[in-house]
Amino acid sequence: MILNRIRSAIDPHLRESQNGFRKGRSTTAQILALRRMIEEVKKDNLTAVLCFIDFKNAFDSIHRGTMVKILKAYGVPPNLLQAIETMHAGTRSKVVTPDGNTEEFDILAGVMQGDTLAPFLFIIVLDYVVRKAISGREQDLGFTLTPRRSKRHPAVFLTDLDYADDISLLSNNVEQAQELLKRVELE
Repeated sequence: MILNRIRSAIDPHLRESQNGFRKGRSTTAQILALRRMIEEVKKDNLTAVLCFIDFKNAFDSIHRGTMVKILKAYGVPPNLLQAIETMHAGTRSKVVTPDGNTEEFDILAGVMQGDTLAPFLFIIVLDYVVRKAISGREQDLGFTLTPRRSKRHPAVFLTDLDYADDISLLSNNVEQAQELLKRVELE
């Protein structure tokens, strides 16, 4: 129920390059974009650099306080925001070892794995991070893809292609790729 409500509120605001956990989307668009990029590189003898990022323990890495701020910034209605905060508040865990259990401790990071809402919350946070990292620099840092059929159509600047936590950063050269990677890391 929360997923359907938050999806309708947030989905229109997510960047086009993120296809993970979104209705009616798959990896097909990213595969076709990469294929088109490779064709252009070969045809025009261009340089292209791709950096593939797969976040380790992605769902566990989300700071909950930051997630709430991002959800607010994306316009999640207050009643849904409160429900999400309540779901994630007061979670505790303990570690079971051969020598016995540890003391319980508070969990302050991560989304509730196994919950259908978790992947969508993750891509909202990731969308914010990547958006902030590339904001206003798409033409400087991305790969310029010209239309196949006609030069009359404007070029498209691709900086990234995302499917959930798998991100491909696209650049015209190594320096741009390093700058993109650095910006994503800093966010």
